Amino acid sequence: MLCAPRRCGFNDVLNQIWMACQLALNEDRRLIIDTRMSGLWDDLDNYLTPLQSTRITARLTDESLEQLNRMTCYPRRWQSQVDFMHRETQVRMAGAGRPRRASRVMAYVIGSLLLPGHTPFSGTLMRRLRFAGTSPARLMPTGQLRARKEELVVLHSSGGGPHGVEVLRLFTLTTDVRRAVRSARTLLGDDYDAIHIRHTDLRTNYKPLLRQAATELSGRKVLICSDDPAVVAEARAALSESTVISLASPRESAGVGLHKIGAHLSLPQRRMINTAMLVDLMALAGSSRLLVAPTHDGNTSGFSLLATSLRQNPSLVASLLGHAP
Repeated sequence: MLCAPRRCGFNDVLNQIWMACQLALNEDRRLIIDTRMSGLWDDLDNYLTPLQSTRITARLTDESLEQLNRMTCYPRRWQSQVDFMHRETQVRMAGAGRPRRASRVMAYVIGSLLLPGHTPFSGTLMRRLRFAGTSPARLMPTGQLRARKEELVVLHSSGGGPHGVEVLRLFTLTTDVRRAVRSARTLLGDDYDAIHIRHTDLRTNYKPLLRQAATELSGRKVLICSDDPAVVAEARAALSESTVISLASPRESAGVGLHKIGAHLSLPQRRMINTAMLVDLMALAGSSRLLVAPTHDGNTSGFSLLATSLRQNPSLVASLLGHAP
């Protein structure tokens, strides 16, 4: 079972892994996770280590790609073309800013044919022509996650849900991420409140929340987590009677979600952003009180949902940090 989440945020990534886990468990398949095309834009095992009791591999190697390409595959679109997944994402992200659909399509076709081939995209010109002519990958409906006769089943899609926290039970944080979390906890101490405000691709009604926090959290140590630097600055001004702490300095992204800008950053920059995201997540989970801003349509962002769920599972937080139950 190959799970390759498609250009989505961390909670969505975990929910895609959850769906893949269900099929892998039901059919006794080994699960390989490739998050280089997700909002992490990096291998998962740089941040999360699968427990030894699981049949999970959190990195897809070039050798594995060659093996998977020789297997019978569902959906058939990826038969003998698993190595094109990563390249397709690169090309599509390069053309994402083009305003017209025709321009984006031409950028994709030309990019598929002319950009220099490199691992894991080393196909011949004929393979490139064949792949460039295929339709975009479509989401696999959950109802199709049933027993398959093919040797390889691929889940290459996006979408969130409430199951991300369950997937985290299968992992621990890597040593480097744990170290960063410990440093943050030293700064925060044992008793602090927290606020999470998503305000880039998802817009939130955060001003009433800040007014509420200014009254209810007066005199408290308050952690502010947001993907918008302007929101962090506004929160500092609004909570003038509190001690406001922000662990990360969010990048100005012009309203683009942080899980999308990573495609255009260097690997060290991606890892810095991903580690900061996980530190924020664990810090939100350890707060005495957590306030989250609803989106304009009244929903909760996936990251807020994940932080809230983690906060309600202190034993899981301890496990992720490598602490004995």
